[in-house]
Amino acid sequence: MAGVSLDSITSADRDERPQLKQLYERYWNDLCRHIRATFGGARAPDPQDVAQSAFARYLSIDDQQAVENPRAFLYTTARNIALDIARHRKHADRHSQSAAQDEGAQTDDFSPERIALAQERAAALSKAIENLPKRQRQALLLNRLHDLSYSEIAERIGSSKSDVRRQIVRALETIEAAMEAYE
Repeated sequence: MAGVSLDSITSADRDERPQLKQLYERYWNDLCRHIRATFGGARAPDPQDVAQSAFARYLSIDDQQAVENPRAFLYTTARNIALDIARHRKHADRHSQSAAQDEGAQTDDFSPERIALAQERAAALSKAIENLPKRQRQALLLNRLHDLSYSEIAERIGSSKSDVRRQIVRALETIEAAMEAYE
C-alpha cells in the first residue's frame, strides 16, 4: 500500500529484518483487506494503521521465534486493535450525544416561557410567605434562610423548641396549600 514501508514499522536489528520483511511482504496486503472487510464502514478504523500497529506489537516481542504462527498472531492482534478502536469510538460517540442532549436541555431550561413561569411561581410563593402570620413567617425564615436550628430560633424569639417546630410545620402546610391552589 502507498505510503507504508517496512522501514516505517520496524526498528528491528538487521538479523531480524529478513524474517520481518518476509512477513510484511506476505501478509501486509491480505491483513489490510481482512481488516477493511471485517470492520468496514463509515466509522471503521484505518486498515493500514491497524496493520502497522499489529506489526509493531509483533516487533515488540522479545523472542519472536517463540511465536509459532506469526500470521495468526498478526490477524488476532489486528482484530483486537480494531475492536479497541471501535469500542473507543462508540464510547466517545455516546459521550458526545449525552453532552449534546445536556446542552440542549440547558438551553431549553432558559426559554422565555420557562423563565416567565418560574417568575410567576416565585411571586406566588413570595405572596404565600407574606400572608403567613408573623410568628410562622419569622420562624420559617430564620430556619430556611438563615439556617438556624429550632433551639436557636426558640432562644431568639423567646419561645419553646416544640412551639417553633409547630410554627414551621404550619407555615409549610399553608405554603404548600397556596402553591397547590396556584398550580
